[in-house]
Amino acid sequence: MKTYLYFIALALVLTSCGNSGNEEADRKPATVAQPPLPTGPSVAEQAGIKEITDFYGGECKFAVSKPGDAKRYIELQITKSPSLDTSQKIAALCCGNIAVKYYKHIAGTQVGYEEIHTIIFYPDGQKAEKDFQLKQLDTVLTKSKLVDDIVGCIQAKNFDGLQPLLNDQNGIIVYNKKDLIEKVKGIDPQLGALKQFLPFGFIFYNSDKGKELLHISGMMIREKNNNQFSIDIDPADAKEEAVVINYQL
Repeated sequence: MKTYLYFIALALVLTSCGNSGNEEADRKPATVAQPPLPTGPSVAEQAGIKEITDFYGGECKFAVSKPGDAKRYIELQITKSPSLDTSQKIAALCCGNIAVKYYKHIAGTQVGYEEIHTIIFYPDGQKAEKDFQLKQLDTVLTKSKLVDDIVGCIQAKNFDGLQPLLNDQNGIIVYNKKDLIEKVKGIDPQLGALKQFLPFGFIFYNSDKGKELLHISGMMIREKNNNQFSIDIDPADAKEEAVVINYQL
């Protein structure tokens, strides 16, 4: 009987110690491990880098943030690109184009960083650099469908199809979309058939009324005369419509 009681007492002690340890663990805040920073580009990221160099030429180096940095990011360093060397006036757009060409290959996957930094180095020692949050690049990819739809309407000469894609009651930029569409339609014959839209890139900016807008700009490659084309979009608008489109001849 004594032995039996001894084992019961021991079991109670062990159970009590075990519960105490679990309660202590329960009181500790849970920590979520972040994905590790890449040591080099993945296969998908290599495809993004290749798209950049195929488009711009030159070289693209891949670097990652240091453990002590405030932000976790990867850095794309572009050098020896003749096309970028002659495009310093639109450097901000080019930085955005580089980031989105890279990011679209990994969008929707888990990565170990929060931002993409792009740096363009020029032969004269100058450089252009810009940082992009991944959520900004997600917005650009989402809104790019609207750009494709608008360009598609112009390419197909379906100018009436532009009506639901433009919002002239946006409270930001004042214009009449029927008049704008008539101008686009009227100038189309002298420009010739639209072959493709070549993006320069994008920027986010604040309008005169303090509203953040996404500006996507590029070149329409035409049969007769190319023209610059841009579109301004409210990134917070869930509808598939643009604030305004612009031609520059």
